[in-house]
Amino acid sequence: MAYLQRYNQPLLALMLLHCLAWGPGPTSGGSPGTHCRSGSLKVKLTLCILLSFLPKNSPLFVTMMTQIKSIAILAFAAAAMAQKLDKPALTPDLDYLNQGNIDNHGPTQSTTAGYEAGQIPADCKDRAQAEGHDPADMEVTYVTYTDCADPWVFCRHKDSVPSLVDLQDMFGRVPVGMRDYVKHVMSFPGGQGAYNYGGDIVFFDTAGLTFDVWLHESAHSLDLQGAITGDSATTYSSTDNWVNNYNQDPNVADNYAQSNMVENFAQETVVAIYDKAVPGGFGGVQPSYNNLFHQYATVQGDAGAKIITGGTCNRALQPSGPVSISSTARRTTSAYERPEHTFSQKYSNLRAPNLKANTKDTCKIGHKH
Repeated sequence: MAYLQRYNQPLLALMLLHCLAWGPGPTSGGSPGTHCRSGSLKVKLTLCILLSFLPKNSPLFVTMMTQIKSIAILAFAAAAMAQKLDKPALTPDLDYLNQGNIDNHGPTQSTTAGYEAGQIPADCKDRAQAEGHDPADMEVTYVTYTDCADPWVFCRHKDSVPSLVDLQDMFGRVPVGMRDYVKHVMSFPGGQGAYNYGGDIVFFDTAGLTFDVWLHESAHSLDLQGAITGDSATTYSSTDNWVNNYNQDPNVADNYAQSNMVENFAQETVVAIYDKAVPGGFGGVQPSYNNLFHQYATVQGDAGAKIITGGTCNRALQPSGPVSISSTARRTTSAYERPEHTFSQKYSNLRAPNLKANTKDTCKIGHKH
């Protein structure tokens, strides 16, 4: 998305006018473009006229262009997630890295505490309802690790395959610099795989028992929540630096990495972490390691200490605030804008989460471990 940041405001205005000129379309569903096409033609014409006559330095113009830029970035990100990569896979899967990764990422001691009675984090309620579950069946727990003064909030369905102990053990093995970009951990029965939704990691069936799935989903947070770019509206996997290094390698890591650039980044992060943590590195188990070198070395260089075990937290995303567990109402857009759960410590890394960034459609389907 670096090239998008170089667009000037008039060009962004032209992009909006082109979008508005498509005419009315569906109000929901469909491809990313259908959301741009939806709405009243009168509203579109009004926006066109307003943008044409607003002074370029007026607060309203600047605000509107900022919003347009964010929408354009998300549209490009959505397109990137829909684009299958044409590089051949080096191996069918990365199962051969899982044991080495878990053996070289020890657990972090933790303590647990119950959540407020009759309450549930808004994100957990939203995901439970979206996945067809009753929020009252969610077991909500504060989990505090010794490397962070503030807890993470875990939401586990009572019939989930991994126990709470399984989940807190696995998450504690993830480098704290990656945990900083995770809002909540959730686990549900049934289904398959896992996905990342606005910084929340959502597991199904047995996926929460496989360590490399935790690394993969946490890597999505690094990518989609601005851990590397410093801007939660800009995905790292779409930057010029990442794409240029991807172009220098003949392969992607495995079949799953071929799905799109976002999934490829997450899989290359699993490789990068293995190379750093396991004695002998990636080359010790993969003779053709050089076929991925530019990709995983770029992750190592740009993510830095975030993917290495050790240190203490510098939280980036606040957990969502509590809502009533019994209310049947779904959250509204305004609910997302409410202040989140308050941390006890001050963190220099805090940012507004990219709530629209998720891998539900690409990561859950077919992500089997």
